[in-house]
Amino acid sequence: IDRITALDVHPPAYYYLLKLWLGLGKSELVLRMLSVVAGTLVVPGVFFTAATCLSDSGQRGKLTGLLAALLSATSPFLVYYSQVGRMYALCASLCTVAVGLLLSAVNRQKWQLYVGFVLVATACLYTFYYSAAVVGAALAYALATRSHRWRELLTAGLAILVLYVPWLARAVPPMLERIGARAGSLSNLLG
Repeated sequence: IDRITALDVHPPAYYYLLKLWLGLGKSELVLRMLSVVAGTLVVPGVFFTAATCLSDSGQRGKLTGLLAALLSATSPFLVYYSQVGRMYALCASLCTVAVGLLLSAVNRQKWQLYVGFVLVATACLYTFYYSAAVVGAALAYALATRSHRWRELLTAGLAILVLYVPWLARAVPPMLERIGARAGSLSNLLG
C-alpha cells in the first residue's frame, strides 16, 4: 500500500484502515460505512473541541459544544463527505479530536493529553496532506494564547514532525518526479 499511495496524491492511513475495514465485506455499502462511521465521530469530536474552548465557562461551554455538534451533524458538507468512500470524513474527525486534545493539554497541563495530540495529529497528517494546515494553525493558536507553554508546544510539534518524516521520505521523491514530468510536458506544449 505504501508504494501505491506514494504514487497517489494522498498519504496511506485511510487506505490501511480501509483494508482492515474491508474484512467486514467487499460491498459498496461496507466501503462507504467507514466514511459514515468517521463522519459520525466528527459530531462528538466537535462537541469535545467546542466545549474545551470554553471549559472555564461551565454550562456555557457545554451549550456551545452542543450547538457546534448540532451544526456539524447537519452540515451539508460533512454529510456529503460522510457518504463518500474517501479519506475526508476520517480527516475531519481526526482534526477535531486533535484540536480538542491540544486545547485540553494547554489548559490542564497533562502530558497524556500532549501525547494524545501528537498521535492524533500525526494520524491526521498520514490521512490527508492539507490537515497540516489545521495542525499548524492549532499549534500557532495555542502558542499565541498560551505562550508560557512554548516548550511543550515546540516538543509536540517536533514529535509530530519526527513521526511524519518517514512518510515524507517515501512520498516526496515520487511527487517531485510527477511534478517534473508535468512541468516537462507543459514546457513541451508551450515551447
